Amino acid sequence: MTDDEADSLIDAQLRNLDVPADLADRLHRLAEWPDEEVDRSLVDVGVPALLLGRLKNISDDVELDEQLRDLPHPAGLRVRLRQIAASSQRWRGAAMRSLAASLLVTVSLGYGAFAWQLLFGARARWEPAPMTLAVMRPPTVDLQAEQAEAEMVLSGGGEDSGAEFSPVQFISLSPLEHQLAGRNASPLTPVEAILSAGQTRKLDRPLTLPVLGAPIQDDLPQLDLIQLPQARGVVTPLVPGYNRAFLLRRGVHPPIWAGLNPALQQSLAPLRMATDSFDQVGGMLAAKKRIPAERIRTEDFIAAIEHGLPVPSPGEMSLSAVGSASPFGPEPTRLLGLGVRAGDAIARRRASTHLVLAIDFSAGLSHSGNWPWVREALLEAVARLGSDDRISLVFYQGEVLMASSPLERKDVPLLRQRLAGARPQGETDPAIGLETALDVVLAAETPAATRRIAVLTDGHFELAAHHHKRLQLVAEQARRSGIDVDVIQLGSARSIASGAEVVSRAMRVTRSNFDARRPLVYGLLGLLHGDEAFASQEVKLVVRFPPEAVAAYRLIGHEANTMAQLTPPSQVVELRAGDEALVLFELLPAGNSVETLAEVELSWLSPVSKERRTLHRRVSRSEVFQPWATTPPAFRAATIAAEAAEQLRGSRTALRELKWFRSEHVELTDLLRHARALRSSADSGSLQPLLSLLEDAAALPEHPRRR
Repeated sequence: MTDDEADSLIDAQLRNLDVPADLADRLHRLAEWPDEEVDRSLVDVGVPALLLGRLKNISDDVELDEQLRDLPHPAGLRVRLRQIAASSQRWRGAAMRSLAASLLVTVSLGYGAFAWQLLFGARARWEPAPMTLAVMRPPTVDLQAEQAEAEMVLSGGGEDSGAEFSPVQFISLSPLEHQLAGRNASPLTPVEAILSAGQTRKLDRPLTLPVLGAPIQDDLPQLDLIQLPQARGVVTPLVPGYNRAFLLRRGVHPPIWAGLNPALQQSLAPLRMATDSFDQVGGMLAAKKRIPAERIRTEDFIAAIEHGLPVPSPGEMSLSAVGSASPFGPEPTRLLGLGVRAGDAIARRRASTHLVLAIDFSAGLSHSGNWPWVREALLEAVARLGSDDRISLVFYQGEVLMASSPLERKDVPLLRQRLAGARPQGETDPAIGLETALDVVLAAETPAATRRIAVLTDGHFELAAHHHKRLQLVAEQARRSGIDVDVIQLGSARSIASGAEVVSRAMRVTRSNFDARRPLVYGLLGLLHGDEAFASQEVKLVVRFPPEAVAAYRLIGHEANTMAQLTPPSQVVELRAGDEALVLFELLPAGNSVETLAEVELSWLSPVSKERRTLHRRVSRSEVFQPWATTPPAFRAATIAAEAAEQLRGSRTALRELKWFRSEHVELTDLLRHARALRSSADSGSLQPLLSLLEDAAALPEHPRRR
């Protein structure tokens, strides 16, 4: 039906409707009616169905659009709209310019106030800054003579020959033994607590303003630097009988059945001394961060424990074995630990050294998260001292916190207690740390033949001109005294921290970089020995498991990552003086009485004679068939550390797929209970890093621990 036909039909239907007589009058007054009255009046009027449909289709008509297309545009309305838009744009531009001007004025005033305070507010020109040097001298040293000598040095010729210097004050610090009397495991105390009994006042602060660019005291998280992947782990042979698919799929070493292939009866026992993964995971747990599974390396957890292996003669190697029932693996399995330790180096470039370490203990060391592994590296370096070697520690911030007497090996427990509760904070002044270190090394009486100073920092700061001058003066005085000075940057070489570079440039000395515990220990040993301190080279440990004695075995840790599958890493290592390593295996003995369960061969190259040397050892059945509780505490601690890593990375869960699991489930709280039980039979201080890690791990829910 067309529109015209519909309209005609509607007209015909409306023509027959009854219309009230007064409709015309009412329509005439329609404009005066309210809408409510109109609605009430028309509610009873019938509307044809066809009309309703036609009204609904009005929106679809295009005739109205065609009729309105030729209407003239409302020019006045368009002009008014343009004026409103232009006015709004002008106001917006004015507001942006006002805001920019306000910010510029604020920043300018801030920089101006800082420059005014820096140039004129710190001290008046006629009021020279007092300088206080913390000195550790024997009682017989004449401080008045030393003070006169220092005044001559500081007031001598130079660029600022007309500048005035205040008298230099020397304060004797008590030895470490006196400092620690009656302070068991107390944190680092303020400087007045370490002054001698006759001195009661504080060291004067060398600055009234923070060093320009000193670390900001805030709670911003430390940015994790992206590290390139490195080949890690042991690549297994491509022979039938090895479940390589399980290793690639789950990233966990499967049990190896020795009888399936002769090539599987022999296993490499890789030696690992680095503790990078343990230190990183400990920091992430303390910060309640999520731990990626690929960050957890079981061998690093084992290396973080002091094993206490037998000490060989200089130039020699020791090979030891300890075993027991496996406390965390399947019930029938046994645990075998193979320990290797290197003796002291036969020859060294420096016969003996007194090394003074000036450690930047400011807030930068806390924000970077480096202090835990730096602390352990210092303790290990002291534990590896030679009979005539000595290490002194100077902790400084904006002032000197502690200056120790020369330390020997026997002082490690006391030093561990002293550093247990220390927390870096505050500002930094490397000049006062270096000045104190120089006074300590000059005053100490030790059997060491050479003397050396190293400044350790990971701060990010710049130095003012007078700080450069002080560092140059101290460095020059050290050179005249035959004392070498080194600067060590703690942390990654790619870090933005520039403090070490600034200090080394001011003193014109070389700078080294160490980003983990083991490299720092090796670096300190190099400063003591004058060389790399190699005790043995190309060290390799190989184990053979006779199939008639061992049905299956599993290497704990050392899983090959993706990079190792592409480019296998070297399986020989170099051991420095005092290095030790422990390798753990889980064994499933065969059901017979064969006495020899394993045959071990240790080979190495002597760095002096360049000849190949070997050690052989057999592991008997009786050595591994003993209770775990009767083994040495260090071995039990290493077992607990390895199991903590296995659980955190999900290895035990993955091994259930191969039916290699214990009937009773072991939780992290169980490992923490075992570790706490060791405190009565082992050095509780050496176990503290492991206890802290287990406590933080047990306190976290399940999902943040794993990937």
